[in-house]
Amino acid sequence: MEEVVSQGKPINKEQEETLKSKPSVLAAIDELEKLRQPFSATVADETQLALERHPHPKPTNPRNPRETSR
Repeated sequence: MEEVVSQGKPINKEQEETLKSKPSVLAAIDELEKLRQPFSATVADETQLALERHPHPKPTNPRNPRETSR
């Protein structure tokens, strides 16, 4: 759309609104990208803690993971 505008071609109202909101959308994406790594690390840590607190029995038959040793 930006290319169309730079060529002097007209755009409709919806396209204008999209272009106006672009800086906000880019800022939101940037903020989410900054949060992704710490959030992923926290989820991994919490998952590890949950597995340590509630270990599951290991399968005895790799072809049938529902079959467990007791």
